[in-house]
Amino acid sequence: DRPGTMENIESHSLELGLTHRLSPSMVTNLSGGTVYPPSINDSYDWIAFAELTKSFQVSSITAGYSRTTSNTSGLTDQLNINETYSLQWNYTLTSSSNISLFGNYIKNRTEPVATVDITSYNAGVSGNWRPYAWMTLGLGYIYFQQQAGGSVGTDIEREQVFVNISITPAEWRL
Repeated sequence: DRPGTMENIESHSLELGLTHRLSPSMVTNLSGGTVYPPSINDSYDWIAFAELTKSFQVSSITAGYSRTTSNTSGLTDQLNINETYSLQWNYTLTSSSNISLFGNYIKNRTEPVATVDITSYNAGVSGNWRPYAWMTLGLGYIYFQQQAGGSVGTDIEREQVFVNISITPAEWRL
């Protein structure tokens, strides 16, 4: 913004959702709604979320889709549309350890003009081990790739390895 001016993005949304257990091992979460951004244009847009989880004896698989709107955090004065497709597999190794494989396809674009037009992918593996009731150790790897097609953004490729330790004193748990 130029000194002394302020840009605002106004957006209103209404969303309704439901969770339904299709069977003892299958759960679905669905929601949908509408978005009205009067500061950008006088038309309505839509938002949605769908997730299906299938549980097995020691594992589960979750597939999901979401479409949300947001601001672009100062990049433009337009509305950002984010669409995410996700897939995750969780496997319980022991009562105190698990492993997950996951992947996402994400598309971000601004409306009414595609100033931001970014497609990104990530895939990874992570695991947790709880040696004590108050401590969890985690380890993981994520590969990320981003391709920018609009006038804002850049192509990125990175690999990330992470290690984390979570400590939760017994009296702080809910």
